[in-house]
Amino acid sequence: MQLSESVRIEFAGMPKSGKTTVMDVISHYLRRVGLPVSEFHGGGRYAPIGKSDLGRLNLYLACEAVRYCVSTHTEGSAPRIHLLDRGPVDRTLFTRTLLSMGRVTPEHAETVERLVDMPELRDEVAACFVFTTSPEVSLAREASNKLTARQGRVMSDAFLTGLRGTALRFTEEHARTNCAQRVVAVDTEAMNGRITDTARQVLQPITALLREQGVHLPPPADDGGRP
Repeated sequence: MQLSESVRIEFAGMPKSGKTTVMDVISHYLRRVGLPVSEFHGGGRYAPIGKSDLGRLNLYLACEAVRYCVSTHTEGSAPRIHLLDRGPVDRTLFTRTLLSMGRVTPEHAETVERLVDMPELRDEVAACFVFTTSPEVSLAREASNKLTARQGRVMSDAFLTGLRGTALRFTEEHARTNCAQRVVAVDTEAMNGRITDTARQVLQPITALLREQGVHLPPPADDGGRP
């Protein structure tokens, strides 16, 4: 299979909503059918910057997402599928939530949104899957196989509730625009634990997107197998 141009797909949304797990399933499937895939992981867990200042961390992660998107235009590189785990859209969702909770200034939020929402950057991400779940499910997944269920600054009822509302409003607002980017809402609360079912749901718009380039994906494995 050959791509005529690179395709950029983002997985954004709430922590522990399944986006990283589903992206891994999709990446595995695309590689096995013979397509070149690169991945970007933009979470703050391993960022080499202090986590106590959420504003600085937010700006760092926004810059990293932009840096990766720009780097996909390396001269002479062959077309690839770029899967972004927490890219520009994810930074928009977090920034708006941080602002609503008074954790960053309006000036900070405006600067970050202008950075990650540049038209030439935004329109190059062909599709973005915005994952949500309930705060209860997210926190339960976070505490699973851990030695504490104590809540953190991001993994807390308050922040997760705010982020869920931001994500839902974003997808609703986007549905009313004519933006070239496709935004697809994925509610994993309703599909809790059904990873391959969720991956199949996500694969459908990706299949349609690649078909526009003349790339026809084979059907995923039957139930009981991974895509």
